[in-house]
Parts: sequence; C-alpha cells; structure tokens
Amino acid sequence: MFNKVKEHIKKYELKEGDIMLLACSGGIDSMVLFDIFKKLNIDFCVAHCNFMLRANESTGDEEFVKEKCEENSITFFSKSFETKKEALRSGKSIQMIARELRYSWMKNLLKDHHLNYIVTAHNLNDQFETFLINFSRGSGLRGLTGISDFPILRPLRSFSRQDIELYAHKNEIIWREDSSNSQNLYTRNKIRNKITPELLKIFPNWINNSKKSLIYLNESKHALHNILKAWKKENFIKKKDCFIINKKDLKKLQPNEFFIYEIFFEFGFLNEKDLFSIVNSETGKFLESKKYRLISNRDHLILQKISKKRINEFYKWDKKKSFNKDIKIEIVKQSRNTGEYAILDRSKLDCELVIRKSISGDFFYPSGMKGKKKLSKYFKDEKYSLVDKEKQWLLCSAEKIVWVIGKRVDRRFAAGEKQENPLILKLS
Repeated sequence: MFNKVKEHIKKYELKEGDIMLLACSGGIDSMVLFDIFKKLNIDFCVAHCNFMLRANESTGDEEFVKEKCEENSITFFSKSFETKKEALRSGKSIQMIARELRYSWMKNLLKDHHLNYIVTAHNLNDQFETFLINFSRGSGLRGLTGISDFPILRPLRSFSRQDIELYAHKNEIIWREDSSNSQNLYTRNKIRNKITPELLKIFPNWINNSKKSLIYLNESKHALHNILKAWKKENFIKKKDCFIINKKDLKKLQPNEFFIYEIFFEFGFLNEKDLFSIVNSETGKFLESKKYRLISNRDHLILQKISKKRINEFYKWDKKKSFNKDIKIEIVKQSRNTGEYAILDRSKLDCELVIRKSISGDFFYPSGMKGKKKLSKYFKDEKYSLVDKEKQWLLCSAEKIVWVIGKRVDRRFAAGEKQENPLILKLS
C-alpha cells in the first residue's frame, strides 16, 4: 500500500516547497496518512477540528493528535466548534454543518499560512457510502462521483478500509477510535454498520468492483465536461462584460433540460425548472446566483457576472469642467451628428446638474420626436436589455432629463442651430 500511495502522490506533481495541510481526526485513516507522509518526507502541517460532540472523548482526540505532532516536530492547528448550536441556527444537519465548518476553517488556514493543499484521508469505503447517500437523493454524475474541491487532495481514495487496517497493524500505528462510529445516529454510520456487512456477504468483491464503477463514472463525467467545454467555447459569445447565448442553440441540445442544467451549473444556477423556464421566457425575466445573473432578452440569454464593486448611481456635476467617474464626459469645441455628442443651450442649464441612473416615472422630450416619452417606453422601443437599462446614465438639470447620455438629447435643452457658444459634450 505504501508504494501505491507514493505513486499516486506523484500524480499530483507537487512542486518543491509545497506544504500540505493534513486534516487529522486521530482516527485510523488520518493516522495512517500521517505515517505515510512522514516516511515520504512530505512537508506538512496538521489541522484538527474539535466539534465538541463527544465531551471528554473529543478533548482526548485533540490532545492525542497534538502530542503526535509535537513528537514529530510538525506544526499543529486546532479549532473548537459549537457544532450543535451552529446546526440549530442554520437548520442544517450536524454532519453537514460540521463539514462546512471544517473546510471553511482549513481553507482560511491555507491563505493565512501560505500552505498549498488540503489533504484528507477519505478512502474507497467512504466514496461508496457517499455514492449510496447521493444515489438515494436523486443525484446525477456529479453527486455519484463526488466533487473534487480544489485544493483538496485525497491520496487514500483508491484504498479500502481493509487495506488501511492491514497497513496500520503491520506498521504498529496507534489511533483513536471514535465511539460514535459504532452508533447508528447518522445515515453514513447506518450504511457502514448495516448495509456494508450484508453486501460483503452477497458480493465478497464488491469493494474492488465498486472502485471500477467509480472509475467508469468519473470517466463519463470528464467526457461530459469536455463536451460542455467545447460547446461553450463555440456558443458563449463574449460581449464586453457579459456572454450572449442564443436560445435556439440551447433548445437544439438533447436531452434538453439535462444539458441546460449542466451548462449553467458552474455559474451557480442549480434549479432545473427555473433554468428551463428562462430559456423559454419573455424578455426581461432573469435568474440570479451568488455571483451571476442570467437574463432573457428576446432570442438570447445574457450571462453577466454580478459586480462586487458598488457603483455610485448619483453624482453632482459642475458643468465648467469635464466629468470622469464611472463614465467620462468631455467638454469639447466641435461636435459630430452622433449620439455621442450633446449640443446644449447653456442658458437653460442654470439648475444644479446631476448624473444618475434611471428611476421609475422618468420621462423626457426626445429631440427629433413630438411630445414627451416615458423613459421605460424609450428603452423598450430601442430594444434595451435589462443590462443596457441598468448601465444607462442620464444627465439631469434638477429633476428634468437633459440627455440620455450617448443616445438622445431632450429638446427642451437642445441648442438652436444659430446659437452662439453652446455647451458641447462628448461621451468618451
């Protein structure tokens, strides 16, 4: 087993100076990996989570791991969590919240101490248990194969619990046994203590066979990943700060709902029905994930990253000098007959000028048109997408629109043809 793990670790192509952060509970799996790392002279630190679920036993686990690190001059990190309180507060299961707390803390350790990878001691049995849990929940390929969360490495994932036990006994490894493992309080324990022994009676080689099945499933996942990558490269059209995706191209994919879900999964859109609905929805409908917005706009979708930077939507402006904030407006001497220029009557700009985004109820008197027009109607006629509407800036005098910047001047403020010394503005 040692040589196989050694060969497996080589596949990670670790660089000189890389430092591992080993998640170590003190149980047999993590203590075996602790021993292998020592023998391979891998530079590593240890992270231990005390979830405070087993009173003195939890404290004993922490002390045990700490002593092992001190004996071997290995940097030791530990953190205690009020796991039950966190689970009640969040409404999540204890196991789920423990996992979230564990990985969140360890990822922070990577950043704070300039470490390179998190390493866990998950084994083949763990993978099969996860497979059964996710299979019962109706998971697809991603759930059945498990998610490889970079930067998390799992060198023991190809080894069974029996392999690990044999190594531990042969190498006289000392570990701590978690008493809760023998209790059937959690789904994983029920699978481990009830289902696995029965499967071994019926299929003595099920562990090795399940390993082959997981390999095949992972290969299928990678094949799908490559297909989706090629499709996105061809059909995600880059436009400044967003992507345009033709709805017809999405609708050609079969099975349709499956591909739509897989295409947008990486952007945080996880509801199949909502995704399928927006592909077939009218203009203006949109979905939001934590980082992205997906907007329906006529015959295409717009995929836009939600900006972390909060843009100020209201500025006062002194018309005596150019403006250079979120947009740039220059005062120039000559103009051209394009929307980028505004030729204004200075005498009508005696109120305070502001540059702002649109608000409900805005209207103006478009030059070249009769009467007044609601700005929302103007946007519709000009076929603005939701993104275009949100980006559009207005130059206003008090509450009156002077210029839909870069598009059209309000005729109440437009300079006459023979007017001397007009204020000429240019959107740069």
